[in-house]
Amino acid sequence: GNNINLQNQISSITPAWNKAQDDYTACLSRQPTSNNGGGMAVLLNGKIIPMINTTLTNQNTWRPVSWDLETEVPAAHAGKFPAIFTIEARYYLYTGIAQGLEFRNPRLRMKRTGLEIQLSGLALSINNTSMPQVTTYSNVSMAVSGTTDIMLAPSFSTALAITPVNDNSLVAFSFSQLSIVDLTTVTSTTTTTMPAGVAMVTLAQLLSTDPTLGVFSQSCTGCHSAASAAGGLNLTNSTQTISKASQILARMTNSGSPMPPSGLLNATKIKVVEDWIAGGAKP
Repeated sequence: GNNINLQNQISSITPAWNKAQDDYTACLSRQPTSNNGGGMAVLLNGKIIPMINTTLTNQNTWRPVSWDLETEVPAAHAGKFPAIFTIEARYYLYTGIAQGLEFRNPRLRMKRTGLEIQLSGLALSINNTSMPQVTTYSNVSMAVSGTTDIMLAPSFSTALAITPVNDNSLVAFSFSQLSIVDLTTVTSTTTTTMPAGVAMVTLAQLLSTDPTLGVFSQSCTGCHSAASAAGGLNLTNSTQTISKASQILARMTNSGSPMPPSGLLNATKIKVVEDWIAGGAKP
């Protein structure tokens, strides 16, 4: 707002800054994998977002793009992390012209049961250049063990990267720490450590009459139950509800098309559903 243009100064230090970021990522990637709090940095292979051009004509369109963490990674990490990472993207438009990319709803699921991935730090690269200014998901930290998509940042806003892009732009994400745990070797006395600020919530509690945890029974099952499965969603069907956990939360936090239709629930109730998903969407 002071009309001082610092673009020349920013441009002069950008190459050195980007090289430092790349060197740091390369250094982390040489750390060994550990099941006791350690891990390795993993940069996913660059990928073109499918049909991204459709978002030029319809800004409400988001295009999902997924990576297989076993195969779409550098050779050094191949086969180590059996999981699928997905995020939604679209062009960021200003006066109808693409000025960058927007991202939302990062999520992860395991490819098979019996394993858990512990992860932290999610960063963006476009056309093999790191985007250190995009810090929206840098503090993501959680464990994922289910084969259903788990939202990595359910309460976060979209991530915006302003940079020259086109239909062939390569997009990649990196995790600052990834480690794998074989749950079949964990003894029954071992307890799961939840991310800070996350309470253990089950679907049974969401459907209960509990005044704090019974969010679904208080606000949702009037329309989404066996007797009245609006939109084909029956929240009392645990298999269906768990499989659609991320979509349910996306509607509950979408101010443009809220669920319930009367308006978004308060932050306390939304947090209960977020905690349920962050804890693995347990029945």
